[in-house]
Amino acid sequence: MTEARRPSVAIDVRMADAPGVGTYLRNVVPRVLAARPSWRFVLLGRESVIERLGWLELETVSVQELDAPIYGVGEQFALAMARTGRADVFWSPHYNIPLWGRTPLVVTVHDVIHLARPEYTQSAAKRWYAQLMFQTIRRSAASILTGSEFTTGEFLRLVGTPRAPITVAHYGVDERWFEPIEAPSPDPRAPYIVCVASLKPHKNLVALIDAFATLRDRIPHNLLIVGRVDGLRTADTEALGRVAPCAGRVELAGEVSDTALRSLIAGAAALVHPSLYEGFGLPPLEAMAAGCPCLVSHTTAMPEVCGDAALYCDPRDPADIAARLFQLVTDERLRNDLRTRGRARAAMFQWSRTAERTLLALDRVVAHGRRRSVT
Repeated sequence: MTEARRPSVAIDVRMADAPGVGTYLRNVVPRVLAARPSWRFVLLGRESVIERLGWLELETVSVQELDAPIYGVGEQFALAMARTGRADVFWSPHYNIPLWGRTPLVVTVHDVIHLARPEYTQSAAKRWYAQLMFQTIRRSAASILTGSEFTTGEFLRLVGTPRAPITVAHYGVDERWFEPIEAPSPDPRAPYIVCVASLKPHKNLVALIDAFATLRDRIPHNLLIVGRVDGLRTADTEALGRVAPCAGRVELAGEVSDTALRSLIAGAAALVHPSLYEGFGLPPLEAMAAGCPCLVSHTTAMPEVCGDAALYCDPRDPADIAARLFQLVTDERLRNDLRTRGRARAAMFQWSRTAERTLLALDRVVAHGRRRSVT
């Protein structure tokens, strides 16, 4: 294949350094790059981040500097100015797609929470922006990827039937989560229960802390909440108010490194994930891989992800959260059973399979575009 005939794919990687979507990008993008050595890739983002991630080591990769903030008019102007017109495909790993341009779009939709739970989005402008994006995706995308059957169903229910095919590409678990942690130093907060969640309303931390408050005199465990606290557009200030009365037993630990997170989860008596809305739910799956038993919501994508390898609760009922949590931390036989089931369940989800499904979508769009260019 000559240089002029090599397919070209532009990828928006501005969020590669972030949690959430960033975890997805850091695991899927390098696998896609490595799997198509005959293609050319243009990565839109900050060159310093892309270089640190090692993606520039491939000769097939070039960078176009783009650091426009997400979710705003400014990013649309920046994307419109980006030199992607010669690309065969533009892959957007989130719903904030470019509204202008004729390059065929492959879009990853992680969830549609802005439409399904508008009460959790405190900005009418942000809801309008999301609605505009999703309707444009429905009409214009050449292919759509989702992380779960649940998200696919939500897209069809709340956005409508798209003209493009939808491919479910379940997310995966980094292999390092299965590796044992070598004799970590005793944590002064032990024994503890861990929750991995940012301070956002749909993470349901108010109900979790209320549930824990009813248990704190019956169990010796502390509650450690790990995740972003500051700088959120939709912070749950009510949850902050719940922490003070439980001083000394509930800690907002903020963001920690990947290594520290693995150590914290491996040392926890249990992980609790009482979220009200999840398009996938990666923390419980990672905890399962680390051998940490999990209590999760019985709603949205959680049963699809966790199967029979977790204990379930009603996230809208603090009394049920408390009862299930007490059961989990006091029943050693149950915890051991969930550890065994959890590791087996987590092994079913691999980022290599996510990349394979993503490549199927990219291949279809590239092939279709090149057939049209010939005719």
